Amino acid sequence: MHDSRLPRELCDYRKFNEYFGESGSASWYDVLNGLQGSELRRNELLLEFEIFAQEVEYLLNSVSLLDEGTHRLLRALRENIYRLKHSESDTYDHVKELGRFLWSIFAQWNALTGQNGKDVIQNAIDRI
Repeated sequence: MHDSRLPRELCDYRKFNEYFGESGSASWYDVLNGLQGSELRRNELLLEFEIFAQEVEYLLNSVSLLDEGTHRLLRALRENIYRLKHSESDTYDHVKELGRFLWSIFAQWNALTGQNGKDVIQNAIDRI
């Protein structure tokens, strides 16, 4: 059983990093292991991502985006979701890939540049 406020609190990247970081109270690997053991959870996540990807697709086809960075980010999100949906769902590598994608969103982390310190998805939406 968990505190019902916890999911909302973890939407703040600082609290997410504190909770799942090196000295945090929970292990990100526990999350990945939970996904590995549950086809249903993975499918539910992928369904939510697919809905989001369809919304992004609609946006890309309906709105002229003048900001190249926003356009690039939305295309990258759509492509990542497509790859996640169409890769082998029963392999640990697939769960690791899904975990990296989730981590990049919730921890606001970029493997190339490090800590973003901002919600790049929300910023892109705000620029539209």
